[in-house]
Amino acid sequence: MVSQNYPPDWDNRRKKVYKRDNYKCQNCGAKGGANGQAELHAHHIVPKSNGGSDDLTNLKTVCERCHNAIHGDVMAPTNNQQKSNSFDWDASDYLVSLSFFAILAILGVIFNGTSSNIAHASLIVMAFVAYIPFYKHYN
Repeated sequence: MVSQNYPPDWDNRRKKVYKRDNYKCQNCGAKGGANGQAELHAHHIVPKSNGGSDDLTNLKTVCERCHNAIHGDVMAPTNNQQKSNSFDWDASDYLVSLSFFAILAILGVIFNGTSSNIAHASLIVMAFVAYIPFYKHYN
């Protein structure tokens, strides 16, 4: 149940903010929604107690840990801390790795590759697939 300090359409507003911010904490980068595990909150940039509004321009998405840190005395996680805990793939990563595999398979057929050549091509694909999360982690 929404507190009486929030407008009746608060649930819709916060969902719009999450969507606008790609379901990611704007402080540490934690992902929420269908593709993440973080509990997301809509945070008032200018607090309501200081005259801030419930307008979408005064709201941003933060994870529960960052929201608690903003309003408490705990340390907020950083983007680097969040990245070190997991390697997140999105649909484009899978599409790229699948595309490379398909290209190598087609080249193998075109050049009548032997099983040895296909094995080498598979190793290259596996190395590339393994490289994606490391690249995303350190960049």
